[in-house]
Amino acid sequence: MAHQLGSTLVGITKLNPDWVYKHTMRNRGIDVNEPLDVPEHWEYAIVVGTPMAWDPFYANPTYGSSRESYAKTRIASHRLAEFIKALGYAARPHTPAGDYDLMVVPIAIDAGLGEQGRHGVLVTPELGSNIRPAVVTTNIPMKTDKPISFGVEDFCRTCKICADQCPTGAISTEDKEEVRGYWRWQIDISKCHNFWYSNLGNVGCRLCLTSCPYSRKSSWLHRGVLKVSANDPTGLSHGVMTDLQERFYPAPDVEEYFIPSMGGSNASYRKPPRWLQADEYIDFSGGAK
Repeated sequence: MAHQLGSTLVGITKLNPDWVYKHTMRNRGIDVNEPLDVPEHWEYAIVVGTPMAWDPFYANPTYGSSRESYAKTRIASHRLAEFIKALGYAARPHTPAGDYDLMVVPIAIDAGLGEQGRHGVLVTPELGSNIRPAVVTTNIPMKTDKPISFGVEDFCRTCKICADQCPTGAISTEDKEEVRGYWRWQIDISKCHNFWYSNLGNVGCRLCLTSCPYSRKSSWLHRGVLKVSANDPTGLSHGVMTDLQERFYPAPDVEEYFIPSMGGSNASYRKPPRWLQADEYIDFSGGAK
């Protein structure tokens, strides 16, 4: 039903209370100083998600946008929640734009959608990091999915392309750290968000998602390389995959991603497709061409 209602990927898990925030978000009419108690009917978590359009995604950061994909995911999650309610069960969508009461990435990992990459984001076998997820918590009895492993952790340990391409150095090149009892690669959120709000165009960046070797349109070559990488106990293929990424997806120097006033040229990861190049159609000095 999740696919029928608009989701590209879907996974189901028992909700781990560790992934629920201790307090609710601001501006929702709820006292943020009061602890958030996990409702009893948040027994299961259904994770849904859709990808961003591939051409703008590759042209990040200036031209890319998460809005369209997040809108699709919001609609799919709300439709799914209404479907579950019509069956007589409780359901609550947790969606982008201020309605999250839980951390989505670890829940998506529990639900078998993928693994967490060095950049802190979910990496899926089908879409790489190009997925915008939401969660529906419910008490409808379901069979759950299991976490999967397809080589992301071992690959990320040596790849580091996302860290190299991060303009601010927000992504660590070191090993995982223990954070509140769980091991993960640490992200400097302040550095990340400062760049989000400094570049021109759409607020955001997404360079780490775009530069990730797993985030490629599906093809026989990409699927074959991923399969070899996932089944290579030596790790030798990881270097080959990283080299192929750098050869076929060359990127600007990281300094060029900054706006001109900060010494850069507001560069995009790759040249946008023609239909996204507004200056091809609009004379900004006077009107339409």
